[in-house]
Amino acid sequence: MSARMEDVALLLATSVLSCWQNAYFLQMVVKMRRKYNIKHPFVTGNTELETVYRANQNLQDYYPIFLVTMWTAGLFTSSAAAAFIGLMYIVARYKYFKGYMGTDNKRVPGYFLAKRLMFSLSALSAVGLLNFALWWYCRVSLLDYLNLVAKAASALLLFV
Repeated sequence: MSARMEDVALLLATSVLSCWQNAYFLQMVVKMRRKYNIKHPFVTGNTELETVYRANQNLQDYYPIFLVTMWTAGLFTSSAAAAFIGLMYIVARYKYFKGYMGTDNKRVPGYFLAKRLMFSLSALSAVGLLNFALWWYCRVSLLDYLNLVAKAASALLLFV
């Protein structure tokens, strides 16, 4: 099982975009540090800096999980689906980050959207890994079976 460049191009593009987003969030922290003249390693002293720093830190906590689940889902199921969910996750992270700057309830929509998307990537990863394990040990393809059921169900729906 080897991946070709065209198989992972969407995953790579999404990963690079998420890196640029992380750089943007980091720049926001640097900007606040300069604005209020707060030197490293301190992160307290101004509410605006603390808010931006905390929002960035919250997003960094989930970043490795996002990358691993997106790549696992992409390599073991569909790279297009995983990259699309990854792009939606990037949008949700931005919404969360911007919402964090406002009142408490403004961050909630971005948080819940990101949480649902992370669950989707995790589920897709689990299905892909299960399919790989079934194929490796039993020579049974769960994804082929699901495709067959979907085709049969769609054909049956034509007669209803």
